[in-house]
Amino acid sequence: MQFKHLLTLCFFALTCFFVQPALAQNKVVTGKVTDKKDGSTLIGVSVGAAGGIGTLTSVDGTFRLSVPASTTALTFTYIGFKSLTVPLNGQSSIAVSLESASTALNEVVVIGYGTQRIKDATGSVASLSPKDFNKGVIATPEQLLQGRIAGVQVTPASGEPGAGATINIRGASSIRSGSSPLYVVDGVPLDNGGTAGGFDSGAGGSSARNPLAFINPADIENISVLKDASASAIYGSRGANGVVLITTRKGRKGQGIQFGASTSISKAAKTYDLLGREDFLKGVESVGSNPGTVAQGGVDYGANTDWQKEILRTAISQNYNLAFGGASNTGNYRASLGYDNQQGIVKRTDLKRLTARINASQSFLGERLRFDLQSLYSNVKDRFAPITNNAGFNGSLIGAAIQTNPTIPVFDASGKYFSLNGYEPNGFPKGNSFRNPASLLNQIDDTDNINRFLNNLTMTVRLFEGISYKGNFGADISRGQRKTFYDPNIVGFTDEANIGDFKIPGATSNGRGILVHNEITNLTTEHTLNYDKKWSDNSSLTALVGYSYQSFKNFNRGNLAWGTQTSGEFVKNFDAFKNHMPYDFSLRNGLDSSSSQLQSYFARVNYSYKDRYIVTGTIRRDGSSRFGENHRYANFPAVAVKWRISNESFAPKSIFDDLSLRLNYGKTGNQDYPSYASKALKQTNYLGTSSSALNAANPDLKWETQTAYGAGIDFTVLKGRLNGTVDYFNKSQADLLFLQDLAQPAAFNRYWVNLPGNVRNTGVEVGLNFAAIQGSGFTWDIAYNMTFIKNRVENFGNRNVITGNIDGQGLSGAYSQFFGNGYPLYSFDLPNYSGLDANGFGIYPQGIDASTKQGSPLPTFTAGLTNSFGYKNFSFSFFLNGATGFYIYNNTANAFFYKGNLVGGRNVTKAVAATNENALNSGEVSTRFLEKGDFLRLSNATLGYTFPVKGGTFKSLRVSLTGQNLFLITDYSGLDPEINTNKERNGVPSRGIDYTAYPSARTFTLGLNASF
Repeated sequence: MQFKHLLTLCFFALTCFFVQPALAQNKVVTGKVTDKKDGSTLIGVSVGAAGGIGTLTSVDGTFRLSVPASTTALTFTYIGFKSLTVPLNGQSSIAVSLESASTALNEVVVIGYGTQRIKDATGSVASLSPKDFNKGVIATPEQLLQGRIAGVQVTPASGEPGAGATINIRGASSIRSGSSPLYVVDGVPLDNGGTAGGFDSGAGGSSARNPLAFINPADIENISVLKDASASAIYGSRGANGVVLITTRKGRKGQGIQFGASTSISKAAKTYDLLGREDFLKGVESVGSNPGTVAQGGVDYGANTDWQKEILRTAISQNYNLAFGGASNTGNYRASLGYDNQQGIVKRTDLKRLTARINASQSFLGERLRFDLQSLYSNVKDRFAPITNNAGFNGSLIGAAIQTNPTIPVFDASGKYFSLNGYEPNGFPKGNSFRNPASLLNQIDDTDNINRFLNNLTMTVRLFEGISYKGNFGADISRGQRKTFYDPNIVGFTDEANIGDFKIPGATSNGRGILVHNEITNLTTEHTLNYDKKWSDNSSLTALVGYSYQSFKNFNRGNLAWGTQTSGEFVKNFDAFKNHMPYDFSLRNGLDSSSSQLQSYFARVNYSYKDRYIVTGTIRRDGSSRFGENHRYANFPAVAVKWRISNESFAPKSIFDDLSLRLNYGKTGNQDYPSYASKALKQTNYLGTSSSALNAANPDLKWETQTAYGAGIDFTVLKGRLNGTVDYFNKSQADLLFLQDLAQPAAFNRYWVNLPGNVRNTGVEVGLNFAAIQGSGFTWDIAYNMTFIKNRVENFGNRNVITGNIDGQGLSGAYSQFFGNGYPLYSFDLPNYSGLDANGFGIYPQGIDASTKQGSPLPTFTAGLTNSFGYKNFSFSFFLNGATGFYIYNNTANAFFYKGNLVGGRNVTKAVAATNENALNSGEVSTRFLEKGDFLRLSNATLGYTFPVKGGTFKSLRVSLTGQNLFLITDYSGLDPEINTNKERNGVPSRGIDYTAYPSARTFTLGLNASF
C-alpha cells in the first residue's frame, strides 16, 4: 500500500506542475531565420523563450512570438544546425542565421538505458526518425522501417491488415526458439504476445496477428535498432536476435495542437489469372471430361462467376490523429488520440485501433528531481476471413475461391448460398462437403478485441555533480478475446471436429462457437546509477550500473460450443448454444498458461580519450526461471572500441570530415521458448481419469548463446554532404534449444535439449547518405543501404531436422525443408523436376523419391534506395527495395494448379491450362513448384505540398499523396515473393512457403497535417 500511495503522490505532483501560468505584460518579437551557409530560409525552427513560450518558423523562415516584457533573449534550435541563443537588446525584430552542424555526427540516437551521439557510438546502431519512415497505410511499427536499414529484413506473413511479420536482424539464427528481436518501448521490454491464432475447426489454423499492432505509428518519434552484440549486450539474455528501441513523441516548446487525417484506397496488387467460364469448359473438354450441363453428367452449372471478385473489394481506410503538447524550462507534456479504420482488400476483414497516450516530464528542486511518465491505452479490434495456413483438400477462403468451378452460381434459386446437396458432380464430394467461397466469407464471423495498457513511470534524482539515480517501473498489460461463430446454414462443414478425446459435430446444421481468451501481465522494475564526467581536453567517462527484475504471466483458456436453440439461427452469443465442451481445450491446442521471471544485473562503461579513442565495455548477468536448475544464470559480456582517425594530426582532413574505425565483440542470449520446458510435465484429461506425459525434465537446459564480432568504418566527406558506414559482422548461435524426441519405450516422448552445433551468419552492410543538391530552391537527398549475408548450419553432425509442411490433395505428410550441416537454415530438400515428357508426365532425373538439396528462402542480398526532392514548397520522395538469392516454394500452385484438377471440375490458371501436361500427371512435391523470389519493388512514393502560412489560425499546413506497392518486378508466379505462410512441422518453424495467403494491396493515400 505504501508503494500505491507513493505513485498517487507522484501523479498528483506531475499534475500540479505541468501548467505554470504567466501573468506578466507581454511584447511581440518578430524575425526571420536563415541558413548561414547560403542564406536560404529555414522552415520549422524552434524559437523559444524562458518560461516555456515558443513557436516555429513558417515556410518563409519568419516567426512572430509574444513574450513577457522581461524577456532578454530567444533560443533557436533546429535539427542539423547548432543551437543559438540571441540577445534581444531591446529589439522587436531580429534576423538570425544558424550554422550547420554535421547531422550524421551530432544526431543523438537511443541506445539501451540511455542516449548517445552517433559520433561517440562504438556499436552498430541504426536510427530512423519520422522523415525516414515508410508512409501511407501503416498498421504496425516494423512497416515503418521495412527495407530502410541495412541488415534488417522484414517479411510479412501476408497482406492482411495487422498480419504478423518475421523480422531478422543480421540473419536468422535459431532452429526452434523465437527469432524475433526484443522490442523496448519507452524503456519497457515487451512480451511479444497478446493475440490468439485462429483455432482449426475444419478449415485449418491461422497465425496470430502482429503483437505490435497496439502502437500508433503516428506517436513514434524514433526507432533505433541495436544490431551487434556490443550494442545489444546490455539486454543480455534477450538480445541475441537484436533489439528494436521505440521512442514516442514528447512535448516541445511552441508545439500546440497538431492534427492529421488521411483516407486511403486499396486494391489487390495482383490476382490469379484463372480461367473464365468458356475457357474453363474448353479446358475440361481438353482433358477428356464432360463440359456439358450437370443434367448431362457434366460440370456446367450455368453461371459465370468470378470467385476472386466475390471475395475481394476496393478497400477504404481512414486514419485520424490529434495531439496537444508544450514545454517549459522544467517540463514538457504531450497528449494524443489516434483512430485507425483499416479495411482489408478481402471482404469482411479489417483492423480498427483506438489509442490514447500521455507523455509528460517535470523537474523539481532546480532539476535535481525529475519524473517522467509514458502512458498508453490501446484497443484493437480485428475482423478475420477464414484464410488459414494448413487447409486441406477443400481449402480455406482463398483456396476455395481459386479452385471453385466458375460455372457454379453464388446463390441457388431460393436465394440461399449454393451447395452441391443433391448433386454428384465429377470431382467434388457428394453433399454439403463442397465449400462455397461466398458462404465461407459471410457465414463465419471471426473477431478479436484486445485491450492493452503500457505504462512507464521513471524517477531521476541528481545525487551529486555527474551522479544520478534512476528508478523505473513499467507495466505492460494485455487482455484479449477472440470469438468465432459458424452459421448452421454454412455450406460444406459436415465433418466432425476432434478436440483431444472429444468429438464435436459438424458446423453445418449445428452452428458452432469458439472462444479463446488471453491475458498477459508483464511487470518491470529497474534501478540504475549513472556517472557522467567530462574533462577540458575533450575526454569523457560515462558509467552505468543497474538491476532489473521482470515478471511474465500468460494466462489462456478456450472453449467450444454448438447446437442452436432455434434451427437455422446464426448465433453470435457463446452462452446461447445448447452444448458446451465440458473442459477447457487450451492445453490441447498449445494455449497453455505460464509464468516466468527474469532477474538481471548489468553495467556499462564508456570512456573517450580526447575524442579520439573510445572504449565501451558491457556486462550483464541474467537469471531466468525458464532454465534448468544447473544453469539458471549466465553472463553476457561485450567490448567495443572506436578510433576517430579524423581527429589525429596525420588525418587527411582535406578529404575526410570524419573517419572512424570500430571493432566489437560480445555475447548475448536467447530465452524465448516455453516457460516450463526444463521441467517434467504431464497432462490430465478433463475427467481426471488418465494422464499423459508431455515433457521430460532437463536440469541442465541452458541459454541459447550467440557470440558475435565485427568491424566497421564510419566516414563523412564533401563537407558533410556524403556520409556512410560499412560493417562486417560474424555471429554464431550455439547451444541450440530444441524439443527432442526420445527413443521409445520411455516414460516421456520428448524433452528440451541444447543441440550441438551452431548457426552462423556472416555479412557486410553498407549505408550511404548523400546530399546531392542543396540549393536555395531545390534539394535532392539520396539514402542507400545494402546487405550481403551468408547463413550456414555448422558442426551439426549427421542430424537432419525437417520442417515446411506442404498441403494439398494426396500430399499428407509431405514436407519441403530441413536443417542440416553445411546448409543454410530452411534449405529446401526436394526431388528434382526437369519438365514434362512428350506424353505430358513429369520428368524426375533422380527419381520422384530422391530428394536433393536445392536453395534457401533466406536472401543473400537486400537493398533499399530512397530519393527525396524538395522544390520551394513541394516535396517528392520515392523508395525502392529489393532482394536476391532466395527461393519461394509455391504451395498454392502445388495444391491447386496442375491440369488434373480440370478432370475433377476444379479451376486452374490460364498458364496451367495451356501446357501439354497429362491430366493423369500427379502434383508431387518437387522443384517444379520451387521458384526464385528475386524482386525489385517501388514500395513507397510521396508527393507533398506545404502551404505558405503567415499568421492566422495555422502554424503549418501540409497535404500529401502517397502510393504504396506501386510496382513489382519479379519472375515469381505467385502473388508476392515477400511472403511467409506458417508451415511449421512439430513446432519447428518454416520460411519462404506461399500457401493461399492473403493478397498484397496497392494503396493510395491522401493525407492532411496541420498544426495550430
